[in-house]
Amino acid sequence: MLSGTKSVRFFDLSSILGIGPQESNDDLDFKYLIVISMGDKRFCIAVDKLVGQEEVVIKALNGLDATSSFVLGATITGDGKVVFILDVAGMSRNLLELAKV
Repeated sequence: MLSGTKSVRFFDLSSILGIGPQESNDDLDFKYLIVISMGDKRFCIAVDKLVGQEEVVIKALNGLDATSSFVLGATITGDGKVVFILDVAGMSRNLLELAKV
């Protein structure tokens, strides 16, 4: 390892959510890595594609167990699509706790 570098835990979002890779991805071997910092902890999540960034209002979903699904709520984008919002803080608590085992 290079001097001054740190390794971080790596997780695949499709595995976390219990889904397979999306068929729309032409090159399933290619992933984007998102580095997430929560306090002094850091980890990476691999995703199939990046869509963009948008300011949204999050609507809570009744009857959804956010702790097991990692879904915080949903929003409607400017073009009318319903998008689920992931609970990154909940993910970090669960993933980093599991990684200690």
